[in-house]
Amino acid sequence: MSRRRFACLLVLLGVVATGRSWAAGYGTPVPAEAASLEGVWQIDLQASGLPGDGNSPPQLTARGEKQRQQHRRARARGDLSFDLTAHCSNPGVPRMMSLPTPIQILARADDVTILLEWNHLQRQIHVDGRSYPIPYPMAAGVSTGHWQGGTLVVTTRGRNAKTLLDDSIPNSEALTVEEVFSVSQEGKRLDYRVTSTDPEVLAQPWERHFIFRKKLEVPWREDVCLDRVERGEKAVPRGF
Repeated sequence: MSRRRFACLLVLLGVVATGRSWAAGYGTPVPAEAASLEGVWQIDLQASGLPGDGNSPPQLTARGEKQRQQHRRARARGDLSFDLTAHCSNPGVPRMMSLPTPIQILARADDVTILLEWNHLQRQIHVDGRSYPIPYPMAAGVSTGHWQGGTLVVTTRGRNAKTLLDDSIPNSEALTVEEVFSVSQEGKRLDYRVTSTDPEVLAQPWERHFIFRKKLEVPWREDVCLDRVERGEKAVPRGF
């Protein structure tokens, strides 16, 4: 056996022996607490956002309510110029997490990556304990997190004001998003709890709770938002 083949064999044996995810970690061992979070997940829209289940109605400031009503009137007359996601732009955090299409979570020792089927979006969550600068306001912002046992706790800052929190509520650059990812039911259910705090738009923090189901066999579609728009289809489903 050549040295190269012997070296490859040792690497493969090491991956099998440790039970680590090679594809997700690109060679970096996946932390044990992250193992249950990895995989493909589909949001359960019927079970998410129910009153009294960790969801609170949004309480808006005068500015926030004025903009929401403006957006609702515009949408009613078919004007979606205020919603850049309707033109295939990044929905931002946390709105991207409520998309009805699958997501895939990949975990490494230093970061967690969330891949979205919708328009090939992705976001990165740093979990290495370092402080990351905010170069400029962005749709996804800068996300840092840490593990509390098997639960991932994330804080996102550095958001821009070009996105929406839902299909009509705006946000400002003062937005801070706190997210909690926890897996239950033998790894088949993902509870995603998100709290949005924006003193310019929200009179108090807005809490929401979404439920995802693990999908073992989900075809990953080639989703190109602009292609759908050109065919006369909507970029995003109504209500998203």
